[in-house]
Amino acid sequence: METTVSCISRWLGHCYQSHNDFCGTPTVVTLPTRILRIEGRCRVRLHIAGVDQPAMAQYACLSHCWGGVKPIETTRSTLSAFQWHIPWHTLPRTFQDAIGLVHRLGFEYLWIDSLCTIQDDEEDWRQESSNMASIYASASLTIAATRSKDAHGGLFGEPPPEKKVYAYNFPKGASA
Repeated sequence: METTVSCISRWLGHCYQSHNDFCGTPTVVTLPTRILRIEGRCRVRLHIAGVDQPAMAQYACLSHCWGGVKPIETTRSTLSAFQWHIPWHTLPRTFQDAIGLVHRLGFEYLWIDSLCTIQDDEEDWRQESSNMASIYASASLTIAATRSKDAHGGLFGEPPPEKKVYAYNFPKGASA
């Protein structure tokens, strides 16, 4: 993952330095209604704009395929608990990978649709889904989890067979 973090950091730095007319410099924006606040390597909670501070910051988004398996969701019954803490073990691998990646990149906030929209509240879902284009457009970084058919496959997956690097333990004195 270190190579991935370094590469993305370079890309973001290049974008901010070289594409000022298009990308601009990193700026804080108004946060979406609800967004994940990353408070440590394995600690995350649901941040509510207007209730929690700050209301403006940089953030990242995760775009992922729900697939046939529903990922963890914020519902009316989980909303209050998730504002305090979302148990790490309940998060699918793709969410854990994204949280870890953006944390290492220095982001404190991450938007994931299933956790940032109240899934069993039709009015909230209608309101928040109408804002999705601006949520993605305002993000400093959007991660596309294209390797996984659902939220459980992770961001990095297994490399294709032709790209795998195998490590061998050679006997002492032998070489590759």
